[in-house]
Amino acid sequence: MVIALDVPDAAIGDAADGGAFGVLLGTPASARIASFHVTELDAAAAEADDTDPALLWFDVVEAREALAYLDGAEAAG
Repeated sequence: MVIALDVPDAAIGDAADGGAFGVLLGTPASARIASFHVTELDAAAAEADDTDPALLWFDVVEAREALAYLDGAEAAG
């Protein structure tokens, strides 16, 4: 699961790993969860996939649904 956050622009510092895996905050800041993103691939398939897999998008109000999707994917895998 990827959790996307909203932070003030002024708090954003240099990107970690060129921005592929997030950014570093240059100053302490409050953050607001914006959305959740989950791959449809199981762990083994995600590890074997050398591309960036498409992610399912869940709105912040769908946190329970995102977690339920993950629970269901783990049970099926």
